[in-house]
Amino acid sequence: MEGYLMLQDRRRLDATLVYLIFSGVSSLSFSLIVTVNLVYQVEVAKLNPLQLVLVGTALEVVCFLCQVPTGVLADVYSRRLSVIVGVFLLGAGFILEGSIPLFATIVVAQGLFGIGATFMDGAEQAWITDEVGEDKVGRIFLRGTQVGLVAAFFGSFISVGPCQYSTQSPHHRGRCIERVARGLSAALHA
Repeated sequence: MEGYLMLQDRRRLDATLVYLIFSGVSSLSFSLIVTVNLVYQVEVAKLNPLQLVLVGTALEVVCFLCQVPTGVLADVYSRRLSVIVGVFLLGAGFILEGSIPLFATIVVAQGLFGIGATFMDGAEQAWITDEVGEDKVGRIFLRGTQVGLVAAFFGSFISVGPCQYSTQSPHHRGRCIERVARGLSAALHA
């Protein structure tokens, strides 16, 4: 796969590079946050077991209800736009949850997270397939998975250190990294 770092023209980065950066940043950010999410919900927000179950149920219900409508929007309008909207909704959900540690706020944040996740579900893969073609996409998926797994591995370890001082720290760090890198990736590929 030649041309990882090549510019297709002066304004657009190579789709493969954008996809690989996106895979790495997404996995790193997600593992930074998810590694300590339940600890945060129990220790900082003081959620009890019933509330934890309700938060998880709310997330799954939102994902279930939004799966088809967001998929239709991605297929009819734009897969790239679907990914961008998903990123911002995921970021908004994480910011809300990390900023206001209350049960109701966390339920709303998980709803935003669920909607964002359904906007992105499958849209990333469909977008890169459209960009590079079915004959090349298998190798790109493999490379993206490898990049994502390595990033997630390091993200899990990176999140442990700051947790010794504050359980909100990985939430904030993960959100910042995710939003900046994903925004840059989307802007560079526009």
